[in-house]
Amino acid sequence: MRLLFPALSYTNALELTGLANLFNRREAANMFDEICANAAHSLHKLLPDICTSTYPLRNQRTFIAPRYKRENARTVLL
Repeated sequence: MRLLFPALSYTNALELTGLANLFNRREAANMFDEICANAAHSLHKLLPDICTSTYPLRNQRTFIAPRYKRENARTVLL
């Protein structure tokens, strides 16, 4: 915010742009982790299946990536 609005304070810049502060944005990101961890959550059933790959990759996928028949749709997700 300091780069975009150097003359305004952080609070005033947030009010001007209508954005949430960093603390609230981080809390929203934690909500996804809560949904993943709690099988009784009402949104948990909407998550894709868990990936059970046995390959030793650097970054293990948590969920199975959707498959597409068209090549141009696949490049958007990668």
